[in-house]
Amino acid sequence: MKTLILTCSAVVALTGCGETERSTASSAKTTSIAPTVQVAGALAASSPSATTVADVIPQAASVDVWADLNPETFRRQYDELAKTDGSDTIKRMNKTKEGVVVTLNDERFQIAIAEMKRLDLANGRFESKLGIRLSVNGARKVTEIRVVGDRSDPINLMRFIGAVGMINTMLNPGQDEKTNMNFIESLNLMRGDDDASIGQPVASFNHGAAFACVSVPSEKSTGLGCIVTPRS
Repeated sequence: MKTLILTCSAVVALTGCGETERSTASSAKTTSIAPTVQVAGALAASSPSATTVADVIPQAASVDVWADLNPETFRRQYDELAKTDGSDTIKRMNKTKEGVVVTLNDERFQIAIAEMKRLDLANGRFESKLGIRLSVNGARKVTEIRVVGDRSDPINLMRFIGAVGMINTMLNPGQDEKTNMNFIESLNLMRGDDDASIGQPVASFNHGAAFACVSVPSEKSTGLGCIVTPRS
């Protein structure tokens, strides 16, 4: 979002999380795919409730916002919003057996890091741990969107929240920014281990979609993710 740098700076200043990230060649190669597989698995395994996320998603009347949503449309709409918002656009989309893996550019991500380093609020190397995966049916329509990330550092946490917000905006065209922000806040994406909902799905829906989000307890992982599906 447009306030990403300021938000990240505030979070780093409050939490003192300017930690150095360890980076290896092998982790760089798997940044876009491994988080999707590992944290999506964690969503199902982190707690008994998380294994039945679909059961806790509120059910309501169908909407047609997903009717023309295929991978190409997703890319076009996401990129349009990202350019307007000053966020990173999509770098590539790879088809796999599990669906379509979406990899973002990281230019804006690195700019945010550079700004915080300039303000002496962070140091070391940071890599994006954001992953997006689309499930597609036989008609090439998107049936589910999974967004996974990491809360081990505030920069990656804000990037994850920004991506979830972008997708919420995409699925709710014309909705005002305050309503969008209030909805994202209702998902409690910044919760920590002391929150009662840690490891449990927090589900909510709006006009465009149903969201179910989990933050994994840090004793298992610092991963977090959201499953986004049509209302049905």
